[in-house]
Amino acid sequence: MAEHQALEGQFSTITYFGSCKPKFEPVKEDQQLEIMTFLEASRQILPFLETLGKAFVFVKKDVQGNIEKIEKHRAKDPEKYKTINIIVEEDQSAEKKEMSDGCVGVLWLKRGLDFIHNIFAELLADLKNEVTDENISPTIGRAYENSIKKYHGWMTQKVIGGVIKMVPYRKDFLERLMLEPSATPELVLKDIELYDVNLAATVKLMDDLLTKNNKNSEEKV
Repeated sequence: MAEHQALEGQFSTITYFGSCKPKFEPVKEDQQLEIMTFLEASRQILPFLETLGKAFVFVKKDVQGNIEKIEKHRAKDPEKYKTINIIVEEDQSAEKKEMSDGCVGVLWLKRGLDFIHNIFAELLADLKNEVTDENISPTIGRAYENSIKKYHGWMTQKVIGGVIKMVPYRKDFLERLMLEPSATPELVLKDIELYDVNLAATVKLMDDLLTKNNKNSEEKV
C-alpha cells in the first residue's frame, strides 16, 4: 500500500482524477484482485466517459453493465466471491463450456478499462510530442485501434468509429476534467499519468488471469 500512498501524495485536488476516490490500488503480491475495491474504483471511470461527449453514453452503459454483471455474480455468495480471481478460476474448472455472466463481465470490463488506459497513453503521447491539434479524434481512434477494436465486428467498428468523430475538442475535453479555475491542462494530464499507473497494472493482472484460465476469448461481437 506504500506505493499507492506515495502516488496519492502527488495528486492534485483540483482535477477529476486527482480528487476521485477510490482510485485503483497497486497489484498485490498474491495477485488477488478484491471485487469490492476494484468495482468501486471502476465506477470512477463512468463520469470520465461522460466528458467524451453524449455519443459515449453507450460506452458508459457497456462499462456499467459489466460492473453490474460482476456485482450480480458476487451477490450469489458474497463470502465466496471476494475476488475476481475466484470468478475466473471457477469458470475455468466448470464442466460447462459457456462462460458465466460474471466471467463475461470480467472479460469485457477488462477490455473497457484497457481502452481507457490506451486513451490516457495516447493523450500523454500527444503531450510528449507537443501535439496541439484541437481535434482529438485521431488520439481516441489510436486508443481504440490498440485495445478493443480487434474484438468488434465490422458493424460495431463502424458505429464506434462514428462515435469517436464526435468527441469534443482537446481544450473543452481537458476543461471538463478541471474542478477549479486554477487547474491547468498540464495538471490534468499529470494527474492522469499518476492515475494510470495502477490502472495499467490492474488491466495487466486481469489479462494475465484470463489468459491463464483460457478465458481471453478472441471472438468478435
